[in-house]
Amino acid sequence: TKGSEEELHKKQNDTVILKGRCTVQHFVSIDGFCGWNSHHNVQVPWKIDDAIDSFPSMTDKEEMERAIRLAGYSAIVLNSAATRQKLPRGGYGLIGTCNDSLALVEMAMWGQTNIYPLLSIGKYCTYLVREAKRCVSRFEKEKRDVFMINDMKSIHKALLSLPNDLVAVPKHSGDAVRRMLHCMPPSMPFDFMDETKEVLESIQIENEKIM
Repeated sequence: TKGSEEELHKKQNDTVILKGRCTVQHFVSIDGFCGWNSHHNVQVPWKIDDAIDSFPSMTDKEEMERAIRLAGYSAIVLNSAATRQKLPRGGYGLIGTCNDSLALVEMAMWGQTNIYPLLSIGKYCTYLVREAKRCVSRFEKEKRDVFMINDMKSIHKALLSLPNDLVAVPKHSGDAVRRMLHCMPPSMPFDFMDETKEVLESIQIENEKIM
């Protein structure tokens, strides 16, 4: 399966942000580094649909610039926390996976994420919250621009608000199901995928009755 990432595509004649051409994606990779990587993807024969957009693609310059800044600030927090705590593989699997790194940017940007599953472990997520708070204090002490301080505050707030899918809590099941359905491709070549969708839809119906 393919993970989650924030993609940035730049055509030669597109002068919105960058000069030249590039196609990169931002995520925390299995080697533990959170940042911009080349747009390399494993090709699998059963994946016939285009990638699912968690949120609509952005074309507004200021919105794009903020998303790139938030990606950078999230990388500062994730990489710094992993280094400070000397976590193996840069904390991959402990502070989360590629899904979690994208969900953090989405939550900071829009106050909601459509990504599933989110797998950061509580103890290690606490390290991230502490690191983000430390960064906010440092930005304020250094008198950084207000928009930079506010963006880092958004990262800190997002870390406190991100859902977690390691434990199925009834109260949060509705949001989990919503995110799961959002991430399912239109074409489902395996029977278990159709069966999964039926189960999720039945959970949605039950939630309306019992919640």
